[in-house]
Amino acid sequence: MIIRPEQCAERGVTEKGEPPRKLEDNDMIRTTIIAVMLAGASAVPSFSASMAMMKCDNDSMTKVQSQVDAMTDAAKKKTAMKSLAMAQTDMKAHKMKSCATHMNNAMKSTM
Repeated sequence: MIIRPEQCAERGVTEKGEPPRKLEDNDMIRTTIIAVMLAGASAVPSFSASMAMMKCDNDSMTKVQSQVDAMTDAAKKKTAMKSLAMAQTDMKAHKMKSCATHMNNAMKSTM
């Protein structure tokens, strides 16, 4: 049976014979999409900040060294000093990626 468009309104169905979608359904979908987008957007800055790597150069090494020297927690300071020593060894051996990793570990110990 073919339903003409003018009959759809009378029967309360769409041209495909389906009941029309309610406005509340669209609002719920829209709200869900917006909530997911906001949650994703708020996660991006914290993720990118944690992924930032220190440069393995003398300026960065001096900066981290001064932060480690200012630490008061002995256990954390010892951990940071070990990481900094490994970073210095790697810098001398031109292992920049490994040096940057140790520098980041030292920085995390200072926090």
